[in-house]
Amino acid sequence: MTDEAGNKTPATPDKQKTATQRRRLSTADLSTRLDEEVVRVLEVQENYKETMLMDSKATVMAGMFGERVSNMTWRFLRITKFSYLFAALWTIACFLMVPIFLGFLPPEFGLVAFIIGVISPVQNVCFMNRHLLRLLLNNFEIWFLSVLSTMWAVAMFDVLGDARAGCIVLTWVSIVFIVLPCDASPRTSYHMVLYGNGIGVVMFPVMGLCFHFGIFTNLHNRVISLSGVGTDVEITVSNIMFANQRLFTVWLFFCKNMHAAWKHPGSFSMLKARLTSKKTTIGEMRKEREENNVLSITPKISSLTKRSTQVVPIPN
Repeated sequence: MTDEAGNKTPATPDKQKTATQRRRLSTADLSTRLDEEVVRVLEVQENYKETMLMDSKATVMAGMFGERVSNMTWRFLRITKFSYLFAALWTIACFLMVPIFLGFLPPEFGLVAFIIGVISPVQNVCFMNRHLLRLLLNNFEIWFLSVLSTMWAVAMFDVLGDARAGCIVLTWVSIVFIVLPCDASPRTSYHMVLYGNGIGVVMFPVMGLCFHFGIFTNLHNRVISLSGVGTDVEITVSNIMFANQRLFTVWLFFCKNMHAAWKHPGSFSMLKARLTSKKTTIGEMRKEREENNVLSITPKISSLTKRSTQVVPIPN
């Protein structure tokens, strides 16, 4: 403020208080308007918000033979480290497919590769968690990839037509019983996703290209003709091309799962929660967040009060 001579005069306390109240009222009105603003948010469905107590001993083997047999077997494998041996044999069997398909080894070695490599998938299935496996079986993606893998395996049986089909059976078993349901093994889920999907990401393109260009020996490339009904259009489908198309789709999903495991190491790669959209206000969101913070802090406060209320004897 200025007087008649143009000099500044200090504002009275009453006027300063009025200006401060106006600012407070304008801030309160602004926060009220923000709280009443309607927004649309995404949240997890109610049935996915429930916390499920996961029993690590509820394995597939425990459901079939009892919990005692499952615990004894798991303890034996952990002490003897046989699980690492089975994983090593499975890796050797996977890379043994290349010289078998190239003709450097007899076709009968395909059965040998299947025998030494199938132990690891069987062990993995035995120690899967039943609750997580039940959730996985409700997922469309795992059924879709399993059907694609089965179609690829059937087409490859027709392409090979000898004992080398044992390698195809091992690959199918590995895809269906190790890589796809890897989330049902929470103890080794992250390493299994990276290891199993990594081998598939490397080997599937090599196998597809070698089959397509005839690098592998003794292949039965059949061409199936499909004539259109009432037309002269003829469609030809090669069994190798049919198999490679399915294998390429499975390979894309392997890349996706491997990227998800690498980017989010603490999360599952196949299990997903469904989201819903709803309208709410910013004020309700703020209240819900404050309630959640209070609920998460309350156990810590109660534990601190228990510690602080302990009676400590004072020495004389």
